[in-house]
Amino acid sequence: MKPMIRTIALATTVWLWVASASAAAAPVAAMTMPAKKAAAQPATAASVRIDHAWVRAAPPGTDMLAGYMDIHNVGPKALRLVAADCDAFAMVELHRSSIVKGVSTMTPAGAQAIAPGDVLAIQAGGLHFMLMQPLRPLQAGQTVRFTLHFADGSRAGVEAVVRTQAPTASGR
Repeated sequence: MKPMIRTIALATTVWLWVASASAAAAPVAAMTMPAKKAAAQPATAASVRIDHAWVRAAPPGTDMLAGYMDIHNVGPKALRLVAADCDAFAMVELHRSSIVKGVSTMTPAGAQAIAPGDVLAIQAGGLHFMLMQPLRPLQAGQTVRFTLHFADGSRAGVEAVVRTQAPTASGR
C-alpha cells in the first residue's frame, strides 16, 4: 500500500463509511461513528434539495477522486448528515481541506448539522467527499449516484456528473 493511501485508510475514524457491494450487509456497528436514535419523524425527500452535484474527473487508474454538492435543508427541522455512499466507489469519506502553516492539509470532517433554511456547501477547497477505490473507470460526462444518510434515518439520493471543472453558479 502506498504511504499516502495508507494514511487516508487509517483515517477511517471519520463519520462516513461506505459498504462496497461485498460488504453491503455489514452491520451498522461497523460504522466509525455511533448511530443516533432515530427521530420520531424522519426527514422526507421534501426536506432536502441538492444542487450542483459533481465529481472531478481524473486520469485513468486514479484511486481517489473528489465529489461536491450543495445540500439545502428546506424543511422545518435541523438535519445531521452522518454518512454517504456512491455507487462508483467502495469508500466515501467527508474531509475538510485547509491551509496550515502554508501547507495544504486534509482532515476528516465528522457529521455535519444543517439548520432549517441553511445550505451545507461541499465544495473544492473546503468540505469535500473523498471518493476512494473506484469500482469502475469514470469519464467526463458520466454520472454516479450518491445516497446521503441523515441521523434521523432518512436518506436523499442525487446523481452527480463527472466533470473536468466545477459547474458555474447555474450548475452548467
